[in-house]
Amino acid sequence: MSTPSQQTTDLNKPVSKTRDLSINLRISQNQRDLIDRAATLQGKSRSEFMLDSAYQKAQDVLLDRCLFDVDEQKFQQFLARLDAPVIPNENLRQLLTAKAPWD
Repeated sequence: MSTPSQQTTDLNKPVSKTRDLSINLRISQNQRDLIDRAATLQGKSRSEFMLDSAYQKAQDVLLDRCLFDVDEQKFQQFLARLDAPVIPNENLRQLLTAKAPWD
């Protein structure tokens, strides 16, 4: 159970809310300026922005390594669904004809 000074992350591990450790980095002026501009846009300090960004990236890397353990039958069913022809439907048609947000 988490104590009041801890929160549970998406990875189900408690993380201390108190910050009693430091990380020192050496970066170029251009990198620092870019980080500062992005932090300002999000209304965060440089430290908050860097910590949030590094923490999110660490979660992403770890979650990308998730292993799905299935038996041979379930794996073959999964492969069959991937290889099966697409069944046309209205949702798929809309998805494939919609303009991408970045276009």
